[in-house]
Amino acid sequence: MKSILLLAILSFSFVRLSAQCESDFTLEDKKYFDELVKQAELDDTRGPDDIIVVPVVFYIETYNGSPVYNASNLSNVINQNNAYFAPANVELSICTTILFENGTNPERIDHVIRVMIKTSYSGCGVSYGGGNITINPNCSRPFKEILGHEIGHDLGLPHTHGYTNMGTTTELVDGSNCTTDGDRFCDTPADPNILYEVNGSCIYTGTRTDANGDFYDPDTHNLMSYARGGCQNHFSAEQNARVHSVAEAKAYYCCLTPEPEADDVSVCSGSSATFSATISVGSVRWYDAPGGNLLYTGNSYTTPVLNSSKSYFLVGYDGCESDPIKVSANVLPGGGVMTGIAEKKSSFSQDSVNSYIYDVFKTDTLLYVTIGGSELWTFDGTPGSELLIFDVGGGDGQGGFTNLSSIAYGDYKILIGINDQNNGPSLWVSDGTAVGKELLYEWDSADYRYSNFWITAFNDHFIFELTRLPDDHAEIWISDGTIAGTQLLIDLPETSSYTDFGFYEYNGKLYFKAADAGFEYELWSTDGTTFGTQMVVDINPTGSSNVSSLIEHEGWLYFGADDGVNGAELWKTDGTPASTSLVADINPDGYTYFSELKSIGSYLYFSGYTGSYGSEPYRTDGTAAGTELINDISPGIMSSSPIDFTECNGSIYFLARSVQGELYDLFKYLPGVDDLILVKEFNSVGWNSSELLCFNNELYFSSANEPGNIEPWVSDGTESGTFQWLDLNPQGGSNPNNYLAFKDQLFFVVSDSSGQDFWSAADAEY
Repeated sequence: MKSILLLAILSFSFVRLSAQCESDFTLEDKKYFDELVKQAELDDTRGPDDIIVVPVVFYIETYNGSPVYNASNLSNVINQNNAYFAPANVELSICTTILFENGTNPERIDHVIRVMIKTSYSGCGVSYGGGNITINPNCSRPFKEILGHEIGHDLGLPHTHGYTNMGTTTELVDGSNCTTDGDRFCDTPADPNILYEVNGSCIYTGTRTDANGDFYDPDTHNLMSYARGGCQNHFSAEQNARVHSVAEAKAYYCCLTPEPEADDVSVCSGSSATFSATISVGSVRWYDAPGGNLLYTGNSYTTPVLNSSKSYFLVGYDGCESDPIKVSANVLPGGGVMTGIAEKKSSFSQDSVNSYIYDVFKTDTLLYVTIGGSELWTFDGTPGSELLIFDVGGGDGQGGFTNLSSIAYGDYKILIGINDQNNGPSLWVSDGTAVGKELLYEWDSADYRYSNFWITAFNDHFIFELTRLPDDHAEIWISDGTIAGTQLLIDLPETSSYTDFGFYEYNGKLYFKAADAGFEYELWSTDGTTFGTQMVVDINPTGSSNVSSLIEHEGWLYFGADDGVNGAELWKTDGTPASTSLVADINPDGYTYFSELKSIGSYLYFSGYTGSYGSEPYRTDGTAAGTELINDISPGIMSSSPIDFTECNGSIYFLARSVQGELYDLFKYLPGVDDLILVKEFNSVGWNSSELLCFNNELYFSSANEPGNIEPWVSDGTESGTFQWLDLNPQGGSNPNNYLAFKDQLFFVVSDSSGQDFWSAADAEY
């Protein structure tokens, strides 16, 4: 039976405050929901006046059988939310309510919105995407408003202040850039992020102005705003239209038939395979493909004689069919059986208060490990070598955090940015020992507020940013790790401190995105001096070029930018205005969104989004003629959303969805012959394969051969040579992540009930 596994993917350089919504809604999410809107437009069986029913499953946490929330209140909460969503012609309904004991994983119901009601979650509410929402019923904000806000996220709505969590907006009050900035809805007024700036009468009390000097006048009653509790009660007309389209495209339905359980089997060539399945309610149906030919109904199925491996699909049926489960009959080659040796190397789960490993930085001799947003450790790969070198404590779950927000590692020093909402940000330096830390600088909370820092090592120094009050603009600072050597580099009054600067070192300078008087966001560089910190080139004279995704390739700096004519496209520069040029206009009809850029050999690989093909794999040699679509894996406007381009043994591997919305499959691209091969298709519901690492000429990653059983996998580039390599938790999944090669060994992080720790493994033997 499937269990819910919710993964909050946190950016280590910005540990979020928990007093408000923690949902990180990005432009990548916007692309996904834009595609769903297009999908709904193509559906001529339903229109905007049709009522779309969205079933909701509520999961209520219990302690010793006592629920943390009274389920009898849910009908009233749903009725209140249906008043919010009625103008969108969307109706919420309760599919079922499930109680689960704290520390356990309840049964997962698919094709619904799943709302976990948990007091063990310290925030107020969060939408993880994919229909997964968590709400703390003890939050001071009204439960109905939290629910409406988070369901709004799941149905395609960002915050009214834009595609960010705790940031501010670049949308102008006059609405002139409402389609490209802020929340991209033109009937929601520009919102500067009104957290803590709305009074008890729901009136905005802030005095901030936009880039034109106009005062903001946000809608404090919009459900997607950060207004105080009790104020939010509606969506705008454009928001309602998007909600309806996304709900229609997602095609929700309530089916409580459980999924059957069955295991893969292995047989010799020329033999039949017999599968056995179990199901708690209903019968089992066997198919040759999802939605394909029905082969058999019953708990056991015997295949015809097999000479090669083959997959089958089974569903549960009890008035409706469950999602299909894939099982494989693996026909064994004549080489023996794989064995693997794995060893637990660390004990962070016992040594640390919170053993959730956020980030790992590798040197030749040490791993630097950030844990729980508050601790920095070193670890040399041997048991017992863990050493706590920095600890800032934890948070109270209501925004009163002291947390470790950003870290950079120099040759001999580590610079650490700390946020204390009550006392202002501070900067520390460590020599990597338990006693070698020193406070460098502490900024007054009257002048500075919560800062992302984005600390970056650069030319024996460190560059970072701070949030300057009262208008939350950015200052860029430099430090050599000493008190005297920590100083302001440049003040950028027109640049929001919540900008993702994208600091990137290239040819002895640090490049980033910034805005200045007379210019919106463009490409900047610094040599570490105030005089040498300046805009490289004004790519978009009529607006913002929104530089993104900086990466060096073949001696050039590549990035995405919008010149105001061609939309967002791929550009390159050698750092001079004369050399800065458009590489290719990939999408002549609009914008091309870039992600996952990776320099491999003579080509730059990336995921590019266009209105014709969705997000698909591309490569470029730096010329317009040499910029090409590798393959339209998910045909038409649907997206395969490729990730993790990785070179191994001369081939380019990556993960992509053969069908949009389904799980990632493993692909291999042969650049020499321009051939794309589907290596392995994964269909274990609820898990995407992830984290490709090439080690000793084999590809390592995490995946599952059954729901919940996430374990290490290995591939030699063939389907038969792609398999689960270790089974570290026979009762469930070990959820491995953070694969890295360290001291000639393969290390990775494994999760269990007590926390996370490092394991290492020897090579597989056959």
